[in-house]
This record gives sequence, structure tokens and C-alpha cells, in this order.
Amino acid sequence: GIKIDAGLCGVMAAQGVFRPRVYKKPVVGIISTGSELVDEGQPLSRGKIYNTNRYTLEAACASLGCQPVYLGMGKDSTKEIADLILRGVQGTDAPRCDVVLLTGGVSAGDFDLTPDAMQMAGAKILVRGLNLKPGMAGAYGVIQKDNAIPVLAFSGNPAACMTAFWLVGAPVLRKLAGWKEPRLTEIRCALMNRFPKKSGATRVLRGKLVFTEGKACLAIDEKQGNSVLSSAIGADLLAVIPAGSGPMEAGSVLRGFRITD
Repeated sequence: GIKIDAGLCGVMAAQGVFRPRVYKKPVVGIISTGSELVDEGQPLSRGKIYNTNRYTLEAACASLGCQPVYLGMGKDSTKEIADLILRGVQGTDAPRCDVVLLTGGVSAGDFDLTPDAMQMAGAKILVRGLNLKPGMAGAYGVIQKDNAIPVLAFSGNPAACMTAFWLVGAPVLRKLAGWKEPRLTEIRCALMNRFPKKSGATRVLRGKLVFTEGKACLAIDEKQGNSVLSSAIGADLLAVIPAGSGPMEAGSVLRGFRITD
């Protein structure tokens, strides 16, 4: 359960321990969905957007000690998405995955086909949607094979996807990677600047942890919308505003969760 840092690596070597027992790096399959997406090397024509979530999820998974594997992009087709899930679960022409992550297609529109695709692939959906902003849309389930394989589907909105990834997905991956404490480290933090919006649902702010005069504080970007990924640049702390709260004044103390350890 202990992460091998540079110091521990040297101490083990000094004791003649060159091959310690470690956890296998979890293989995490990543699937993007939506006919509007284009990948690297494809022209960005009218009505298309780049496949952003693939790269943010790959980087986030790697930071947790996991091995991300891109399984492909599913168009607006239930069967196509289901086939990609099975590709990762069965490991037929790709590495067999310990977890499968999807983005997009989890709201309530005509083309939100991901939950149906999960069930077509044999997943039992445990949770559908969270009272959380951003990150409300989502579907979380498990496929029972030789062992239980979590299948976690996040919103296609980039910031919503990453918020749900850190709060729902990261503890799962940390557990599989052998972290002693899979839950994110909690810290009380004070807002450095005012947040003017009301929060009907539980709201999550992303920002940077700053220590001022011995106090843990959260510095936030003004732009915190579902699709505003720029506020996640350098962010290492999420803070929770309880549902039903009004505007939060500077100095308000919130529950925070470290996304880097």
C-alpha cells in the first residue's frame, strides 16, 4: 500500500531488495462516443469537435499509476459502443482491461446511447446520474467476468467528465492500483475569492491549493462551467459547495479533496 518513491527505492536497494512485490498496473480502457468527434489527423469540419476527453483521461489515469489504453471512438450507435466495451473486457484484439471508462452519451437525449450499450455488453448499471454539478450525467456499472470489471461512463462535457472522474473513477483506480488509502485526501479550505452563483445541486469547484498565513485556501478560476476545461490547468484541489447554498463569500470554509498526492 506504500508508493515507492525515490527514497524508498534507494533504501530497498541498499538492503539488496531489487524486486519487491508490487501491484500490477491496472489497464484502463478509454472509449469516446459521439459522431461529432474527430481525432488527430482528421479535418475539423463544421459541426465537429476534437476528441478532448481521450487525452485528459489518458493523462489522469497515468498520473494514478495506471496503464491507459485507447479502445476507440464509438459513433452514435448502441452496438458500436457495446462492441468497444467488449473489446476491452474480452481483450480479443486489445489488452484486456481491468476497468473501462467512457465519455459522452449519458444524458437523456435521442443520441445518449451509452447506458443501453453498457447493458448490451453485459454490464449491470448500479448508479445512473449524480446530484452533482458539474458531472451530473453519468452511468456507473460492472461487468462480471472472471472478476468484476467496473464500467464507468462520464459526461462528454470536458470539465464535467474530469470532475466525475476524480470523485468517482479515481478512488476505483487507486484501489485497484494498491493504494493504501484509495479515497481522495480530504482537507478543509477557505475560498480566496467570492463565488457568485447559487448552488441548487451539490457543486464542485476546481482550483489550486494555496497556503496563506498558515491556512489552506482554494484559488479558483472564475470560469467553472461544464465545458470549461481551462480551469483544470494546474488544478490540484476540488471543493464541495453543499446543495441549496447561495453565493459563497471569500473566506467561506469548504470540504476540499486533493486530486494529487
